[in-house]
Amino acid sequence: MHPGLPATLVGALPAWYLFTLPQLRTKIVRFIDSEGDMSARPKTPTHADEQHAILYGHPIPENSFAVRDLVHKLPGGGLFDLRRTEDGAHACTFCGACQKACPVDCVDVRRDPSRSHGKGKERHFAGTITLDERRCMTCNHCVEACRFDALVPTELYWEHRRRVQELAHETPQLSSGHGLCSGCGASIVVNQVLSQVKSHYVVSGATGCLEVSTTRYPYTAWKGSYIHTNFENAAATLSGVETAFRSLYRRGKLEERVKFIAFGGDGGTYDIGLQALSGAMERGHDMLYVCYDNGGYMNTGFQRSSATPHGAWTTTSPVGDELPGKLGHSKNLTEIMVAHRLPYVAQSSPHDPQDLTHKASKALAIEGPTFLNVLSACPRGWRTDNDEGVDLMRLATETCYWPLFEVSEGVYRLTYRPRHKQPLGKWLERQGRFAHLALPGNEHLLETLQEWVDFEWDLLLRKCDEIPEDQWDTASSRHKVEPFVMHPSCAHLESLGEPLTASMTYTATDWDDFDWGRHSGVCDGAFED
Repeated sequence: MHPGLPATLVGALPAWYLFTLPQLRTKIVRFIDSEGDMSARPKTPTHADEQHAILYGHPIPENSFAVRDLVHKLPGGGLFDLRRTEDGAHACTFCGACQKACPVDCVDVRRDPSRSHGKGKERHFAGTITLDERRCMTCNHCVEACRFDALVPTELYWEHRRRVQELAHETPQLSSGHGLCSGCGASIVVNQVLSQVKSHYVVSGATGCLEVSTTRYPYTAWKGSYIHTNFENAAATLSGVETAFRSLYRRGKLEERVKFIAFGGDGGTYDIGLQALSGAMERGHDMLYVCYDNGGYMNTGFQRSSATPHGAWTTTSPVGDELPGKLGHSKNLTEIMVAHRLPYVAQSSPHDPQDLTHKASKALAIEGPTFLNVLSACPRGWRTDNDEGVDLMRLATETCYWPLFEVSEGVYRLTYRPRHKQPLGKWLERQGRFAHLALPGNEHLLETLQEWVDFEWDLLLRKCDEIPEDQWDTASSRHKVEPFVMHPSCAHLESLGEPLTASMTYTATDWDDFDWGRHSGVCDGAFED
């Protein structure tokens, strides 16, 4: 275990880590030990303060935000008001410019063309404009896009904007200079979660990409206390540390509380570490376990795990005459944790920093075991370009393969619902591990995957007391879904048959002599036999 004191990184650090992908690998960074001690760190909020609902790590009450209809709400409430004209009508024409400009899809505009008055520039339509304030990043794009200046920010908006900007400029707790691949989602997950810790903390890491890339002896990228033992026992190790700290606190040898957080990939959580995780959660240890799910054992050469999607290519579920990729759908670990009757369980993705930081803040404020299951892009295992990770994680939620929701004291709540649910094939076709699904004769695999996602999504909607998808899609304001045909790109086809010896430390750039077999791609997207 590293000393209980944080390490200080020498040199400047990137500020906008919440919204960007990790940088390219850099040379090893030198660290020095801090001369401070635990008593100099910020105090953990009292129990009474923890009961005060917070949002994104700052003390704006959560109930100040809602999904609001701006047309019918009272002035001054929420983040925006609609400007009124001299005759008392609202200035919004429901053109949808603000909706198109919003980068996080928190604005929903619906115009009713059958109801209007006036002509030409004076013509006004009836409709609604709804804002999901909990998702708003206060980027101001919607305000700038409106040519009628119909959106008027409130005082709460400016306070919220100031707080979000402060959060984005906080120093990352996982420093740059680590060895994670460019485009890896794990470091984004870690920094967003740790940004919500306002006291001293201890991190336990399972063996995996994150562990081996951030703790290369004698350096560490972790600025707080970090402990690692084996692949399978991150939760068990942390439960022991938490018990020891609790004993010291009870005997008065520690004056402040400490947060305990475990990070593990899907291999160390879904599979190898499931027993230790289940035991720690059942015993009720005061800890947050965060699983960064990239869908395979990416550290050791892209082997399948129980989180690997059905039909995906991995080195242990190769595509060929006998197998069409991995057989069987992925395990629903989030529901397994809900079955442990934890006070808080949530599923999130780092492409939406508001969602993940909010859920991390809520989980850390709870005394007892909590769990976050977070999607994490892996460019090498997914066979994608390095800069596609955030877009692919966003597309995973838009297709409802990875829905965003939370379960608080057994009550389900959907935290994001796509305005238009996208076909799953749009997410699959951008990943080389699914390129074979476009081959003639594999249509049934794509249909099976889509049916499974649709079933799981409808089941979740019922648990969250949401209207069914068929009613959501057939509403007059919804678009018509066109038939989808999968067309993977040529580059992904060429990289699908990576040698079995490849791993995250292997530079796979020169495979001219490798026998691509049926996975060699040609420019028109066809396969060669």
